[in-house]
Amino acid sequence: ASAILLAAQTLTLPQDMRFAGFVLWAVIAFGGMGMTMGNLNALALEPLGHVAGMASSLMAALSTILSVAMAIPVGLAFAGNEVPLLIAFVLFGLLSQIIMRRMPPR
Repeated sequence: ASAILLAAQTLTLPQDMRFAGFVLWAVIAFGGMGMTMGNLNALALEPLGHVAGMASSLMAALSTILSVAMAIPVGLAFAGNEVPLLIAFVLFGLLSQIIMRRMPPR
């Protein structure tokens, strides 16, 4: 949804205001992700109290490796505008929804 909002505001804003709109969107989107990911990691570590240190280290390492692997094609697709980022947000958002819906309930 945020990628659709960014695309809509980018197409409707005058050329000299598009960067400011993009920065505003980026601050909101990435700030929200920063708040969400910390809480999700804490929830994931809840049942691993006896090995929380090792689990936290493993989770951080795996998430870093996975995020780099996902960011490389997006970065290589950069064409001087925000289109590759919009496409990545939509695709990775759909992928995360599919994964979350396939997870068994706790």
